Amino acid sequence: MKSFLGGFITGAVIAGAWALTHRQTAAAADRDAHNLTRVGHDAQHLMQAVTTVRHRTSALQQAIQDTVPAAEAGINDAITNFKFQTAPRIAKLTTSIDHITKALPESE
Repeated sequence: MKSFLGGFITGAVIAGAWALTHRQTAAAADRDAHNLTRVGHDAQHLMQAVTTVRHRTSALQQAIQDTVPAAEAGINDAITNFKFQTAPRIAKLTTSIDHITKALPESE
């Protein structure tokens, strides 16, 4: 009976020591599995984000192609209108400057 009790206690000590040493390994394995799962989810999220960016970039390019010609035409019309409206004023200013220059005494 003594040897049975001694064997039982020795077995319990060995099992306890093994559990304590391998508990950290099991926790590390669980942590690694959790991290791997998290990395997988992060990779999926990144791929979804890349797809979203590609779609939005395409939509922006299409919007630019649709909008720029009309905006450019409007800008060119505004420039032409501005030139047309300022041409008489520029001519009057040039004439006035010529009159003023002719009226100034010539310097020696």
